[in-house]
Amino acid sequence: MKEKELWLQLQQKLVDEEKKQFKIEMEQKRKSLIKKFRRREEALEYREAEVNLRETKVGEREQVLTMTSERIKVQSRALVNMFNSK
Repeated sequence: MKEKELWLQLQQKLVDEEKKQFKIEMEQKRKSLIKKFRRREEALEYREAEVNLRETKVGEREQVLTMTSERIKVQSRALVNMFNSK
């Protein structure tokens, strides 16, 4: 009977040790995944900032082009009027 109890205790200790190792491994994997996702999140935030900056620059260029186009239209009308008045 005593041998059986010792054997059961040994088996329980082995199971407990395996559980402990499993928990440690899972914790390490969890921390690794958290780091990985943080890096991805930072990369996405950086890309988002780049896209926002490019959108701003494109908007500014559109405004410049619109103003230049309007100025050219006004100058063109002035030239047409000048030639028509002669």
